[in-house]
Amino acid sequence: MKTIKSFLLPLLILLAACHQDPGQKILSAERGLPGNWGFLDPNGNYNEAFFGDSTYVTYNRIYGLMPGFNYKYSNDSLWSTLNNSEKGMAPVAGVEWLNENRLVIHTRFHSDTLERITGGGVHLGNTDPLADSLLFREAFNLRYEDFLVRRGILTREEIESFKRDSIIPEDVQQKMQGS
Repeated sequence: MKTIKSFLLPLLILLAACHQDPGQKILSAERGLPGNWGFLDPNGNYNEAFFGDSTYVTYNRIYGLMPGFNYKYSNDSLWSTLNNSEKGMAPVAGVEWLNENRLVIHTRFHSDTLERITGGGVHLGNTDPLADSLLFREAFNLRYEDFLVRRGILTREEIESFKRDSIIPEDVQQKMQGS
């Protein structure tokens, strides 16, 4: 009996140490990709992405609404019809979840870190930026400002100073010249 106990105790400790709380693992079935996301592209331009159930579209600060495409998410990979030379869906990117509201999409060219846009309001999921362009652009600009402040790129005071004086603050000019 003592032999069984001495075998079971380390086994139970090992199982407990290896057990991952299912609440800690981010599952695509839980919250997954569907929703609105904000990110900076490799050129430093702010973008917002909307993942519907099977379609993906982005709105770029510079170019506006970009063409959408069909996608599916499976096994931490994005599959898409983006490449017209392929028949059907082909893998286009890997997905690395940092937490349920942050993920990194890795393509063979670059990686983008996306942050989930939470809360209600006007966004790609419920507004056509072409039909309601002023309403959408105003909400987009507010989210852009919040994104820059959250990331520590600008302070709220620097944004307000620019709006008030139409002058880029000196420390922001130095940041821009340094990058």
